[in-house]
Amino acid sequence: MKQIHNLHAIVPVKALDQAKSRLASALTPSERRQLTLEMFERVLAALRASPVTTVWVVSPDAEVLERAAALGARPLTEDRAELNPALEQARSAACAAGADALIVVPADVPMVSSEDIAAMAALLAMGADMVLAPDVLGMGTNALALRAGARVRFCFGGNSAAIHLRAAVNRGLVARLYRSPRLALDVDDPAGLAHYRAELAALT
Repeated sequence: MKQIHNLHAIVPVKALDQAKSRLASALTPSERRQLTLEMFERVLAALRASPVTTVWVVSPDAEVLERAAALGARPLTEDRAELNPALEQARSAACAAGADALIVVPADVPMVSSEDIAAMAALLAMGADMVLAPDVLGMGTNALALRAGARVRFCFGGNSAAIHLRAAVNRGLVARLYRSPRLALDVDDPAGLAHYRAELAALT
């Protein structure tokens, strides 16, 4: 066992006026804004109930950062309007603050649970250097946990699951997959939105 004592989470959030553009055919700009904030708050709630000790929210949006601070997270103003450089910025901040492991959870995986986070952390504790939760197609990365010393470059985007796993193997790191129907659901298009709404309805 390799104990994890200081697990930090990183939650990247786009500027609200740019978020969920692929849902433009289904939602108005105001509705997309509200959806983004709703999902973001659900992700933060799951992280607060998990073994995570510190949550970093990296975003260029002042409203997102203000809400993050109000909910107990550490806000970090994004230096560049690109996802992967923003994640590297947050990783540097987390490691400087003493993190011995990190988990990146995008704000658009709203059904993630504290149990998912705990399970990924447990895989790190059992010896993995990196744990990846894929999307429903197995192509995207819907959450990524890393030991602080596992310097795999963030490559979120198209086919990122294979890219992240290949990078880990090339560095001689132990990588594990974590499959969860909750984490596999990301809300990027009308089909994902419908699935999300059905899951919410089933909870009531």
